[in-house]
Amino acid sequence: MVQVSGKERSSNYISQVKKSVTYKAAAVAASFISVPIMLRYLGNESYGIWSTLLTLMSWVVFFDLGIGNGLRNKLAQSIATNRPDEARAYISASYSWIGAISGVLCAALVIASYFVPWQRVFNTTSLDNSYLSTVVATAIFFVLANFWISLINQILGSIQKSSLVVLGQLISNAGGLLAVYILYLTTSPSLLYMTISYGLSLCAGNIALSIYHFSRHKGSRPRPLFSLGVIRPLLTVGLQFFGIQLAALAFFATDKIIITQVFGPESVAVYDVVFKLFAVVTLAQGLILAPLWSAYTDAYHRGDFTWIRAAFKRQIAIYGATSILTIVMAAAAPTIIDLWTGFAVKVPRYLIGSMAIYIIVATWVNIFAIFLNGVQKIRVSFLVSVTAVTINVPLSIYLATHTNLNVAAVSIGTTIALLPGVFLGPYQAIKIIKQKDLGIWSH
Repeated sequence: MVQVSGKERSSNYISQVKKSVTYKAAAVAASFISVPIMLRYLGNESYGIWSTLLTLMSWVVFFDLGIGNGLRNKLAQSIATNRPDEARAYISASYSWIGAISGVLCAALVIASYFVPWQRVFNTTSLDNSYLSTVVATAIFFVLANFWISLINQILGSIQKSSLVVLGQLISNAGGLLAVYILYLTTSPSLLYMTISYGLSLCAGNIALSIYHFSRHKGSRPRPLFSLGVIRPLLTVGLQFFGIQLAALAFFATDKIIITQVFGPESVAVYDVVFKLFAVVTLAQGLILAPLWSAYTDAYHRGDFTWIRAAFKRQIAIYGATSILTIVMAAAAPTIIDLWTGFAVKVPRYLIGSMAIYIIVATWVNIFAIFLNGVQKIRVSFLVSVTAVTINVPLSIYLATHTNLNVAAVSIGTTIALLPGVFLGPYQAIKIIKQKDLGIWSH
């Protein structure tokens, strides 16, 4: 598990990227194929409701108080400093506390879901409110179950086996594609059936990874452990990430809600298709960056700044290539979307252009964010995130309601809000790499 030199760390990194690319290509293909099938199965309005529901459900992952990310960093640190007993305790405490949190949240949210006016939330009258409540309650159950078992992803990330995380995504996406195709062939349109099939496929990947990992590493299997002394270090680290996660929640998850409320759920389908197309770029970058999180942690705690500098140079060179790819995709996007969706949605060019600019900005910010996460210097990242949220929501609403930009207004507002991170993230990273006096940048 332990990388003991820069050469071995680099070799493992290259291996993880190669495997991740293979698995992710198949996972993305499964996801892309499923989109037009879902559009035909549900129709534009129900698909928009479905997409918005997934956005709302994504909020659940932030209720772990940052324990998951705290586990990833502290576990990687324990491995780098050769403290196996400490590592095992962190795993057990994380599973115990997240399991308890998931159980309590599941009971509370399922009950609460039957008192929410979901027709108003989704801006629709085509589906009965009681039916929507059942759909939401079902989604809550599956998402919270996965919320607990997905801790395996943090463990695999900490031991620099991120390709296995992508393999889990492939299993989930392939299962989801098979499920939606069966639904399309055998049933009438049903959000409830879609939710159940999505939930089962979502959990399948992480269950498979958990069985694989803990059968090979029996000594790290979690056991009940609610020790405050063990969980406290994870919370100390995790709460810093939690603040950034909450800001990210408000920053990204509100986009579809704004579109739903201002333009209606049908417009969410248009926005979501364009977003999914350009997400190929961020997914590709994610494959490259994901193994670096814990690799940066390992290198930082070993004082291997030479390796860190070399890694940064490679990432900036790759960024140039992904930016060119984004521009090419923008030019070809109308044709790709027509062929992909079977002309099911009509996408305006200004939405394509604004999304391309957003991707170019976001991928730059991600290069430095992953490093700062790995070395746990995230105070400035938190301040930048809060600033971005403060700008994004009101600006997106204003542009959406006071201009003729339509849904492109939301991606433009999001891009503008990201701009502080374009400069401050690189500045802090450079100071850390040069090991200068960091002052307020030290956390």
